[in-house]
Amino acid sequence: MTERISLLNEIRSGGYEASLITTFNAYLPFYEDVVLRHLMGSGIRHNVLMMDATQVAIAVDQHPPYAAGRFYSLVPIKVSGAFHPKVILLVGKNKGTLLVGSHNLTLSGFGYNRELTNLIRCKGAEDAEGAALLESAWRCILDWVESQATVLPDHLLAMIRKVEEFAPWLQAKSAAVSDQCRVLATGQDAGSLWQQMAEFVGPSPVHRVTVSGAFFDANLAFLARILEELAPEEFFVGIDPKSVQMPAGKNLSGVSLVNCSGLGVADKGGNQASYLHAKSILIERQDGETILAVGSANPSSPAWLAPGLAQNVEMMIARKGAEARTVAEELGLTMVASGPPLTEDDWQQIDENWWREVSDGASQESAQVIIALASETDIRFRISGDPLPATIECELFAGAKHRPDIHPATLVGGEYVLSTYDVSVAASRLRFTFSGRTFTGLIQHVKQIEGLSRTTAQRRFNEALESLSTGTPNLDQFIECVKDIIRLSDSVPTPKSTQKQAVHQGHDRPADTQKEGGELSISQQEVAEQERGRKQRMRGSDDLVYLLDVVLFYLRDEIPTGVDDTLEDRDAMGRSEEEQVDADDDEPTIELPPAMDLAQPSVRTGRDPLQVCHAKVGSLVDAACGQLKALHLGEIHLEQLVVILAGILAALRLLRGLEGKVPWIGAGQTAFPPKERRKLFSKIAEALYDGKMSIVNLALQHSHLTEFDEFSRVKGLIIWLAAESDIQFADQKPFNESLEECHVRRSVNRLYVATAQMIGGDQDIIHEARQSIGQLSLSKLEWLEKLQALDDFIRGLYFEHGCLQDGGHSKAGDFGFNPAKSELGTREILPYGRDKVALSFHGSPEPRFVFPTASIRTISFGSILRTLK
Repeated sequence: MTERISLLNEIRSGGYEASLITTFNAYLPFYEDVVLRHLMGSGIRHNVLMMDATQVAIAVDQHPPYAAGRFYSLVPIKVSGAFHPKVILLVGKNKGTLLVGSHNLTLSGFGYNRELTNLIRCKGAEDAEGAALLESAWRCILDWVESQATVLPDHLLAMIRKVEEFAPWLQAKSAAVSDQCRVLATGQDAGSLWQQMAEFVGPSPVHRVTVSGAFFDANLAFLARILEELAPEEFFVGIDPKSVQMPAGKNLSGVSLVNCSGLGVADKGGNQASYLHAKSILIERQDGETILAVGSANPSSPAWLAPGLAQNVEMMIARKGAEARTVAEELGLTMVASGPPLTEDDWQQIDENWWREVSDGASQESAQVIIALASETDIRFRISGDPLPATIECELFAGAKHRPDIHPATLVGGEYVLSTYDVSVAASRLRFTFSGRTFTGLIQHVKQIEGLSRTTAQRRFNEALESLSTGTPNLDQFIECVKDIIRLSDSVPTPKSTQKQAVHQGHDRPADTQKEGGELSISQQEVAEQERGRKQRMRGSDDLVYLLDVVLFYLRDEIPTGVDDTLEDRDAMGRSEEEQVDADDDEPTIELPPAMDLAQPSVRTGRDPLQVCHAKVGSLVDAACGQLKALHLGEIHLEQLVVILAGILAALRLLRGLEGKVPWIGAGQTAFPPKERRKLFSKIAEALYDGKMSIVNLALQHSHLTEFDEFSRVKGLIIWLAAESDIQFADQKPFNESLEECHVRRSVNRLYVATAQMIGGDQDIIHEARQSIGQLSLSKLEWLEKLQALDDFIRGLYFEHGCLQDGGHSKAGDFGFNPAKSELGTREILPYGRDKVALSFHGSPEPRFVFPTASIRTISFGSILRTLK
């Protein structure tokens, strides 16, 4: 229990991917040359160091860092008192380690001082008690982070929060908090550290209190509070006169001060003991219960008695019961009471220590540290003040250079911008003077830090993406990463709509039919432009968010991965062996016209990249079809399916975008065979064009999906797939058309009209479709423009349907809608008895809704053709 802790051995044990260390002060060369090297050498690439802001300024001035902002994030924390917690958090996917103690990140704190540190190891979510303690400590750290929201750039705060991405188990609030061990920490809305401790101790009478520490407040207010609230029978305070900081001459009745300079001394040969920096409080109740708290808090008022963040920020680990008793005995804390009382010489030494500390503190100049964010072209930072000068001359320090370069920073939109086009070496810090004060700017190289902050899964994905542009693409890994979207989609929330009205995208008037208004009128186009970019993002696991961000936003032609390593044999219907089990071959499907496969045939020997790609694409299409079936069976939510389809379709779009650009796809070849495109579109149409899960005409329970960006993206990608599947509106009946050919032609027309209605005037959908289609074929943009024109035409008729004939005048191939049931959308009109007509399924000639002929408004086949000309 009282083992000597080797941080480096803990790091070397492996399995960690991120580290976060908090400290009051630090010797930066020790961190960068020793600790950080071992962290990164063991695969821990995301590293954060949080430190008291004033101490950061001192440390940077004495020993300027060379790796801060490039290989780790150095975060200055500014609070009313001192940012004083000493925490080390190491996390990985299946494990974590928490150290909370008295050690600063210095050579003395890690090698020479007598320190006390709690070590808590956790084996991930399966270790409920350990996970609960690490989660509790992490929540406290996040609370400190939130307090800096107005002080630090969002990027730096995000790098702290990103630690939990490497440990999914750290994000869930555990109910397994032990009543025998507790994290005590300062917090924005938390009571004082002492209030938390008193609650943990309980109301039972106290026999003895033993306190040790190196720094006390001037009035011994904390000791007085213990006397007042606990009224212990015995109260001992153990100090080392050679190093303690406390006021001499102060005497509290009932408190015994003893010399514990030998506490924790391993060398019994009489050698001089090192600095006693340990902080602890031991409480022994009259009922025999023992409570021990060890951590960063000195026995002072700023550490223990200030509520919220009014003074110091601290963290302690409090233990109770037999384990606490055993630890206290092994540490020698139970023997402090038997230590010798202080002598006159001891008091003289204490007095000298106190006044020396007061003198040093009074002469210390305040410092100001800011964070500057560096991109590939400039460095940006903000400072407070009024008025701000138009330019500031900055000293820019780069690499090991001691002589800075002078560059002007220009005020632009409330922040200063310094161009780096003429800076030859990446800068590590800058310095300038403003209003008589010197500022030190720590430069955070955003792109480099974000590159290091990727999880193992994210790095695998990036490696796979990079390989696609080479002659040896890692398609196996690429597809495996995409299939991770399916697995990770379980973390997508499924909120329900609170809207009262039915939602139909045809209700909004298109811009070209907007009636004139007064000065306050706003066109639909203006509203749409205002709404663009303001939709919410669906949140899930951070790996899922990253995969979607890459395939949907950053790489317009990329896709994640996840497929078997073997080439699968497929039946005549394109099904894998697994899909053939219990398959019903008589189940009707949406029929599409045949298309030529442009892929050149290849021999099924070896692992030709394009052949592998086709197998992987087929497997990915099968996976998508499987998820569409799972949606139909109620095994997944529509929100999950939206995320899955968004990822898979964006990935397929990426592969299509590689054609003609990479060596493994030759001229006339394709990475996404037409048969697979048409198969996937057919399955999407079957599952999502009609019924309760229709995304063409949203039911009330799914209307909230319109608030999410991914929903617009997936609609735009489905429109892209429709274009890739050659979904065209047939403008005339071919000569000698067979009954089967007529059935297929009208089925495709129904799909075309349904696909047009899916746009609903949404500019985000149009933008996504245009981006996806335009990157592959500019000629197909004309197809999209016609589709958009049909959507505008149909939506306009909802407001002017009085000019339309009723359903009794409809002919074969005409479409129509019921104004009283506009949420059903526009569908092909089918005859149904004497005075009734039916609106069809979107992709099938079967009757879907039956109404009296008078209630249906007819959109003639000819008017649709004229719109598409």
